[in-house]
Amino acid sequence: MLLKIKRNLHDFENIVQLHLVAGFLIGTTLFFQLLVKSQSFLGLILFFAALFFLKTYYISLRKLQYTYWTLSVASLVFVLALTDFDTLTSALPVLGYFTLKIIEFYFISSPIYYPWFNWWEYDFRYRNDLVAYVTFNEKKQEARVTDIRRNAGCITLFEKLPVGSSIVVSMHENQNAISLEGKIISVRETTLGRGYSYGVSFSWENELTKEYYSKMKSSWNKGRLQSKRDRVEESGTNIH
Repeated sequence: MLLKIKRNLHDFENIVQLHLVAGFLIGTTLFFQLLVKSQSFLGLILFFAALFFLKTYYISLRKLQYTYWTLSVASLVFVLALTDFDTLTSALPVLGYFTLKIIEFYFISSPIYYPWFNWWEYDFRYRNDLVAYVTFNEKKQEARVTDIRRNAGCITLFEKLPVGSSIVVSMHENQNAISLEGKIISVRETTLGRGYSYGVSFSWENELTKEYYSKMKSSWNKGRLQSKRDRVEESGTNIH
């Protein structure tokens, strides 16, 4: 459940606009194929079903619900099933829709909007996520880096912080301190007991940011790889 996202977030609004353009494109195509061309009662029902689906799909993106990804796959299948490819004119809008969707998927898959989660691991304090510390208003507390990609990250901790807050994310690697300044863009509480997950955009004004970001990302990737190895070994042990 998304709790809040930073207001006037232009990048997100651009993604929403791209989504609406793609929806208008395929909606217009279905209108001509299911109503104008078909002129049948079944076509009418299918068209209004498509409109209802597109509305639900838009709401899932607007609220950043994880059902967005399920509906995305369904939309691609839905469009392929309902589109008539008898002419190049009817095929071009579908190709355009798929192209716009690929661009949309790339930008929306950032940890700021949709961080990766291991849903089967309930309490983050017992997971193999990267151990870090968050400093906010001179108060330092333990946290977990659950996702770090695309020059952004997802930080999980139990205290609720305001959206738009500036924080410092730090960790120790080989006795060397690594610190990244960032701003909270979004916050969501997935399940009670799992804490709050913050989508964080890092500040790149400091010259050391790229170096520290690369080190933190490398540590996170190593932790994920080790976690997978441990699960494979545990599964093998249970089989024997």
